[in-house]
Amino acid sequence: MTRLLITEFSHDPDFTQSFLAGRMRKGKTHLQGCLVEIAITQGASPEMAAEMSGMLFGMALGNSCSGCCAGCARRRRRKC
Repeated sequence: MTRLLITEFSHDPDFTQSFLAGRMRKGKTHLQGCLVEIAITQGASPEMAAEMSGMLFGMALGNSCSGCCAGCARRRRRKC
């Protein structure tokens, strides 16, 4: 997936930016929902579960790393 995004960035930077903004956000939201649901059923804090989901998502998918590889660091002003 990362290789595809890097390759596509040179051809269509807007596609890469759109993918990272939309799909990555959707995945993170889904993970957060699942962890909050588990936390509620287990008696844990939903806030803690929401915070944990952000950390886990960043570690597992390397959100900032994939963004840098796809050229988002150069386009930071456009909210990648």
